[in-house]
Amino acid sequence: MVITYPRIIMAEFNTHRAFSRSSASSRAIPLSRQIEKTKRNTFYPSFVGMNEPGMQASAELSPENEDRFRQEWLIAASVMCGIAETADKLSVHKQIANRLLEPFQYVTTIVTATEWTNFFKLRCHPDAQPEMMVLAFKMLSAYLESKPEKTEDHIPFGDQMDQGLSTEEKRLVACARCARISYDNFDGSRDAQADLKLANRLMSSGHMSPFEHVARAHVSDTYVGNFRGWVQQRKRIAGENVISLDLEKLMLTKPSWV
Repeated sequence: MVITYPRIIMAEFNTHRAFSRSSASSRAIPLSRQIEKTKRNTFYPSFVGMNEPGMQASAELSPENEDRFRQEWLIAASVMCGIAETADKLSVHKQIANRLLEPFQYVTTIVTATEWTNFFKLRCHPDAQPEMMVLAFKMLSAYLESKPEKTEDHIPFGDQMDQGLSTEEKRLVACARCARISYDNFDGSRDAQADLKLANRLMSSGHMSPFEHVARAHVSDTYVGNFRGWVQQRKRIAGENVISLDLEKLMLTKPSWV
């Protein structure tokens, strides 16, 4: 699934270890684009509850207080956009300045999994944060409405690719397009050669998470990584998980400011 949801629940979403995820990154997306997106589509909470003990709010704010809070929330978003614009003029790097906008943003993630039940059980539940419950029920609806196809290979965006590509090329192109979600520039445009170059660059630099979304059917119904019955493209790459490293030598690379 490709999902877009409030950035404030991203940390909770990422606790589900059965999922492979690639998300739009505050370190990768240009600050000007993030400011424009925040202004155009400012996140506001799904349910604003009254303060009480515990993790869940059972009662909603009064209409008067909720209206006042909405005004304050939108003022805060506007102020943070202004501060981010100042940071941009001061040449502050986006990996810092973009963080100011996160509470008021939506984020896009591609998520791939073979096991979904535990997520739906925990998050389609009144104990979940309202924004998470909204997301979970939308995902459950998509899950129930989907029509699975029997296939040897799971290749995201495969129906949008040049049929002249080999199956192996399609796998790598799909991995690259999953990675492009991280910097929010896969807009449906297709350049297979650029994608192949990106996939090879990601492999050589050890950035393996985008290679978890492409998978081939396994001969048995056992787990390989976090998938059951499927082998991720990542698991077909030699050295995908670093198990040997000179840690003392690595320590010598520590910058003076750390």
